[in-house]
Amino acid sequence: MFLKIESSVLVQLLAYFTRPTARRFISVGFVILLMGCGSKDRNVSPPPPQVGGDQNLPAVMQTARLAEELGIEIGQTSEKGIRGNFAGLRTDEVMFSRRLDSRSYFAYDRRFTVSHGLYQGPDEKVASEARTVLAKLSVPSGELGSAKVIEEAGQTGHLDPGTRKLSLGKVTRGKRYVMFTRQVEGMPVFSSRAIIGFTSEGRLGFLNVHWPVISEADLKETRELRERVRRGWKAPVVSGARVESVEAGIVHSPSAATVMDIHPVIRVIYTNKDRRLGLRPVRFFNGDGVSIRPPRIFTEALPEKAATSRPKPGSQPKKLP
Repeated sequence: MFLKIESSVLVQLLAYFTRPTARRFISVGFVILLMGCGSKDRNVSPPPPQVGGDQNLPAVMQTARLAEELGIEIGQTSEKGIRGNFAGLRTDEVMFSRRLDSRSYFAYDRRFTVSHGLYQGPDEKVASEARTVLAKLSVPSGELGSAKVIEEAGQTGHLDPGTRKLSLGKVTRGKRYVMFTRQVEGMPVFSSRAIIGFTSEGRLGFLNVHWPVISEADLKETRELRERVRRGWKAPVVSGARVESVEAGIVHSPSAATVMDIHPVIRVIYTNKDRRLGLRPVRFFNGDGVSIRPPRIFTEALPEKAATSRPKPGSQPKKLP
């Protein structure tokens, strides 16, 4: 089933990466995303399947080969390199990077704009092209969950300064993205996503795929949690809320993290009893009902905030040693 949405939080987030400033998208990979390091925890994603041609080549050359396989015109690169667990390259028109420790890929073509034209064809064709891209990235077709085609929409308005009346123009069609969710053996992987968009020529215009490999040990534990849920596992009580849904699945670190933790969990979504509260509490638990902390983003804790309180009137500032 395909869904067209004129306005959504997702589209607003995607719009951030498709603004002219998004030329820094892969540059961010060289500044932040590429500054990763490994983790020795059990819940670390296994190495991703090898893609990008000859694996004896250096990682940057493998990345360039993969870009070519995806139909990305890399031409003469103006910037390329490896930092931490990321490899990437950038040209005047396109940017492409990938994680070396996870099945995670990112691309943006600056020609992916309404002014350059929109990709034509029915939603089914767009979704089919997106599945072809995922196959080239070694994403198993059996793990693809729901597929939604999301379409941006734009509208102009004119405010009459005299009457203060707002006149709205016609709604215009914008860029389309295909978004896939993930399931393994029918069990959801809550943190995995694939979002893909195409230029008017059918080239990759936007790519954000985060699909870590799940180990057999984690799959086994998730199956056990699913069986507990089937047998009537009781969710812990949360004050001021009631249980809306209970489901066993997997969560993992986000794509921009410098570590890749993977946790089998039971996800519980609660509904606030007070309808004035819009947010729904979401909690992750193990089979014993103990709360599980979200997967890490960084391997080390961020430095503590420096004291910002002002000195009392008349007090003397401390002397530095």
